[in-house]
Amino acid sequence: MSLQSGLFDNLDDSVISHIVFSVGGPYLATSLRSTCRRMRNLIPALEKMSPDDLLAKAAREGNMALCRFAKVRGANDWDQMLHQAAWGGRRDLCELAKAWGSSHWDEMLYMAAWGGHRDLCELAKAWGATDWDRMLRGATGGGHHDLCELARAWGASDWNWMLSEAARGGRRDLCELARAWGASDWDGMLRGAILGGHRELCELARVWGASDWNWMLSEAARGGRRDLCELAKAWGASDWDGMLCGAAEGGHRGLCELARVWGASNWKQMFRGAAWGGHRDLCELAKVWGATSE
Repeated sequence: MSLQSGLFDNLDDSVISHIVFSVGGPYLATSLRSTCRRMRNLIPALEKMSPDDLLAKAAREGNMALCRFAKVRGANDWDQMLHQAAWGGRRDLCELAKAWGSSHWDEMLYMAAWGGHRDLCELAKAWGATDWDRMLRGATGGGHHDLCELARAWGASDWNWMLSEAARGGRRDLCELARAWGASDWDGMLRGAILGGHRELCELARVWGASDWNWMLSEAARGGRRDLCELAKAWGASDWDGMLCGAAEGGHRGLCELARVWGASNWKQMFRGAAWGGHRDLCELAKVWGATSE
């Protein structure tokens, strides 16, 4: 059947690419791009990617043939290949990355834990990984209760970091687990909850002892969360200039105006925040309100 006869008409581009690479490999894909106009529009142009970027993409997608193709083209970032393969749960590609020269076992451990792959965590340990707190961070970031417990069994002990990351990810169960294991940095938990935008965990952090409402106000403004700004104000926040700067840096005009209504007056700080965030309109607004050029 001709490649132009409609064989691929009803398939998604990524599916077509996967079929071509799986059946014929990257060399066939490259050949098809150069000889068939229709396939040229459907198959990604590998030559537009750097060899190492191509290698990372191949490892992330679990494509052995494309990894080998990237190596032939000059790729040599085996550590990045290892990281992506570990995150994706591809033991064969992890072993290939090791054979080619990778040795970042702690980062492999972190990525495998984030991806929820216990077997690759054990493999990273067998190869020499020892950073159990980094494993704990990955497991918490990925929301994997069982791997948090495994990291603890192997020696992890950074419960406050676990608490903050669990709050950021919206995982109340892991927050409670971190607390049971010894976490006590409630303001750190509050910060994580704010960064993730989880109101219920902000309230829980307050119940457990958090009190840094001004930081909450600033970060909520930076993230564009008016509801959390109002909550921080209700709980005692009063740093309106900090709120103004955060809102300006995040590009939230409405919250800048709200901060002004509540009492903010440091327009120079607003100007700096807006400039740092790349928001020209807010820089101009700060000047209208009174900011002066330094």
